[in-house]
Amino acid sequence: MKPAPLLMWSTATFMVLIVSCCSLVGVSIMPLISGPFYKSSITLLTGLAVGSLLGSAIFSLIPQAFALHLQADKSYLWKSLIIFFGIYLFYLSERLMRIYFERKERKNSDLHLQEQIQLKRNKSNDGRLNDNQHVPDEGDVPNASGVINLKAHDKTRNDTTTEISLARDHHEEANDSDHVGASSHGHSHSHSHHSQKSHEVIRKALKGEKVTEITPRRVAEIAPVAWMIIIGDGLHNFIDGLSIGAAFTESIHQGMIICVAVIFEELPHELGDFAVLISSGMTVRQALFFNFLSASTCFIGMIFGILLGDMAQSASYIFALAAGMFFYISLVDMMGELSAALEECKGSTRESIHLLLMQNIGILSGIVIIFSLSLFGPGG
Repeated sequence: MKPAPLLMWSTATFMVLIVSCCSLVGVSIMPLISGPFYKSSITLLTGLAVGSLLGSAIFSLIPQAFALHLQADKSYLWKSLIIFFGIYLFYLSERLMRIYFERKERKNSDLHLQEQIQLKRNKSNDGRLNDNQHVPDEGDVPNASGVINLKAHDKTRNDTTTEISLARDHHEEANDSDHVGASSHGHSHSHSHHSQKSHEVIRKALKGEKVTEITPRRVAEIAPVAWMIIIGDGLHNFIDGLSIGAAFTESIHQGMIICVAVIFEELPHELGDFAVLISSGMTVRQALFFNFLSASTCFIGMIFGILLGDMAQSASYIFALAAGMFFYISLVDMMGELSAALEECKGSTRESIHLLLMQNIGILSGIVIIFSLSLFGPGG
């Protein structure tokens, strides 16, 4: 049963206002979160966004596009749940395999570094040491370049461990420098802005501290990136509003499902964009204003969504378009952010497992929330 026009317009407007204010609320809360907890909280929020967006597409938007929500028994929801588990199974398998092989590769790398360091130490202690003169003992191990003595005093062993750590850190820093250098040649507007640096940018900006040492000429070069982000967000929020408006023409319940997914998606998204705008040379007031301005296009989208949603044929196409967008944002854009977070901590198996756990809690929580709303809510 379609809602009354007054109830539909008032509820949709109120929910879109909440969606638009998400960026302001998030930016106000994040500086209160300590540094170590920031990464975990962003990972949890991003996982929650992935689960809620994917759940909205599978359990709500696609069924509405094909009029499946009109079925009284809602059996389509259980089949849709199998679709999610198919995606989730491959996601989890890939993550666990990657953590396992990275741990194995790191162990092999440590052993190789230890052998090289021990070989250099032996050569420095005895200038006559070579492959022919060395007499193996019970502590020796074979190596492609000869036989290497790995027996050492506790102090020597500690020194070796220190040297291995320094060598590994140097190698990782070099890789990070290469990555930064490669990425500095272009900008891709995605959700991969959520690092410890983003947290520091937001914290310093809200305290009135100087964020960057960018010169006026440099600001002029970076400014177009900020405008690209604002315009891209405006278009994205317009389509969000379009799907929200069309959903509210079907029922208040369907509209609320889409709003929940959009709210969960906006929180981590807007935080990253705010940090980029600040780093681009904007003041806090300018960044908040333009961020809210781009979010306000959701109102325009909502109006068009309600007007087009009243046309029975148009509504199904809007839901299909929104489902495609939700699939892309969740599985490509925000899932890429989760992958990047794991890449940053691949030097520590414990940290990788911790982040993977936070990601899974977020994803499964989002799925459970949207599935429950779809299953126990009123029918189409």
